[in-house]
Amino acid sequence: NGGKGIAVQIDHLVADDVRKLVERIRTEQGRLDILVNDIWGGEKLFEWDKPVWDHNLDNGLRMLRLGIDTHLITAHHALPLLIERPGGLL
Repeated sequence: NGGKGIAVQIDHLVADDVRKLVERIRTEQGRLDILVNDIWGGEKLFEWDKPVWDHNLDNGLRMLRLGIDTHLITAHHALPLLIERPGGLL
């Protein structure tokens, strides 16, 4: 049968926005079966043609936040809903 996907624009660095999204999922869908926690968006910040020591440090730190913080924030808010039912996948 399958389900349906719903596109939602959200900044996964804003913890309260992620919390609200998970609450929306809980209210509208009642469950979360899978979380594809694949967030980055830092490709525009990386300077592909330079050695890493010549990169802009602020951009490098931003890339780390995009690559790590977004995953932790999203998992923190979504995992409680995901594990309410057996078989949830991260």
